[in-house]
Amino acid sequence: MRPLLSVLLLVLALGGAGALAAWGAQRAPGEAGAYRVEALGPDGPLLDETVDLEDATALTALQAAAARRGLALSLVEYPGMGAYVRAIGGHEARGASGWVYEVHRDGSWQSGDRSAAYFALQRGDSVRWSWTSA
Repeated sequence: MRPLLSVLLLVLALGGAGALAAWGAQRAPGEAGAYRVEALGPDGPLLDETVDLEDATALTALQAAAARRGLALSLVEYPGMGAYVRAIGGHEARGASGWVYEVHRDGSWQSGDRSAAYFALQRGDSVRWSWTSA
């Protein structure tokens, strides 16, 4: 009990709740495997690649697929919350328009409920990034 308490106090002292959230996210890495990654922009498909990764997250899968295709990404890091994908292929979020992701798992699409950097992928998952506008 004391070692765990000491670790928690150290984590909180080093960076507060954000460090604790990141520490928790790092303890549950995604699996190794092949992942299909799509990006559907405002003018149609931008990306459709399959990438092989270890410790995959929705974000690392996007980064690997975009790098393979030569597609530029822009990310913004929010301490304690993770990374936000601001732009894919020059399509930059503005106002109520931007990028959202979904993961296909167990036969259905699941909307991302956290930063893509913290969404650990499992074997067989696919990731779809979609442009949304209000």
